[in-house]
This record gives sequence, C-alpha cells and structure tokens, in this order.
Amino acid sequence: MAFKNRLDAVKELVGHKKLKDAYLEANQITIDHINEIIKKYQDSIDNRRFEGYKKLKKTLKKEESIPKINQKKYRRSLVIRILSGIAIFSFFIGIIFLFKIEWILVLGILVPVILFYITLFLFEEKRVKFQQPEGWILEISKLEDQLSSDFDYVELERENIKLELLNAYRFWIISMKKYGYLVLDD
Repeated sequence: MAFKNRLDAVKELVGHKKLKDAYLEANQITIDHINEIIKKYQDSIDNRRFEGYKKLKKTLKKEESIPKINQKKYRRSLVIRILSGIAIFSFFIGIIFLFKIEWILVLGILVPVILFYITLFLFEEKRVKFQQPEGWILEISKLEDQLSSDFDYVELERENIKLELLNAYRFWIISMKKYGYLVLDD
C-alpha cells in the first residue's frame, strides 16, 4: 500500500506542476524498489537481470533533473528517409531511360517501394504519438490494471510489473517536459 501512496504523491506533484520534484521522487521510488527486489530475491534473480537492475540504479542516482531529449533526431531520420526515397525514385527513372524498359514493369517496382516508404512514415508517426504524454497515460493504466487484476503472478513478476510502472511514470514526466504540457488522468 505504501507503494501506491508514493505513486499518488508523484501524481500530486505533477498536478501541482512540479515536474522536476515528481521526476526525482519517481527516481527515488525506483531506486528503493530496486533495492527491495535485490534484497528479497537475490537468490532467484539471474545474473543478467541483476546487472540490469544495478545499471538502472546507477543511472538513476546520477540524474539530478529531468533529462533533455534530442528532438532533432526524429527530423533528421525523416529527412534521410525522404532523400533516400528521392534517390531510389531517380535511380529507377534513370534505369528506365537507360535500358528503355516498359513503364508497366517500372510501375510494378515503384508502387511497392512507394508503399513501403508510406508505411515507414505511418509507423514513425505512431511511435512518436506513443511517446507523447497521452501514450504514456495509456501504458500506465494498462500496467495498473495488470497489478490490480486477480491473475496469479509469481511475486517476482509482480515486482517487475511495479518496476515497469515506475519507469512508465518517469517516461511520462519526461514526455510532459519534452512536449511542454500537462495531462492528468483524473
């Protein structure tokens, strides 16, 4: 129950527009939870997962504020895709004129390539939409439903779901800082 109360405190800090305090509190809750998992289940945790816990704890201890997100990365990958699409299109046009190929054959090649690029843009847009605060709210509610369900989880699985929930809260706060607005799920 103390875990839920601490999460409610994080939500309350977000509601009062204290994102930095909420993020630091979520980090502290995550560190405490990792320590609790390691202390309780040290014998049953495999080495890879144990190292992952230690690495996450180490990075969280270093963070003193909300990390900055590089927003130019998405634009750069979009420009690269557009330029490569133009290059492929001009390559096919060059082949047509060089070898005097039938237009029907070229359309048979160009249409799948164009559809492939369109689907890439759609998937990228969906990924970016998930990273916005609304996407994280859906992820948080899904994880909270998993925790509150009567499904018979092993205790370590339940603790790992709590850890995922804490990470979702942290990423929710980061996305609110990145996109510059607050969304509460009251």
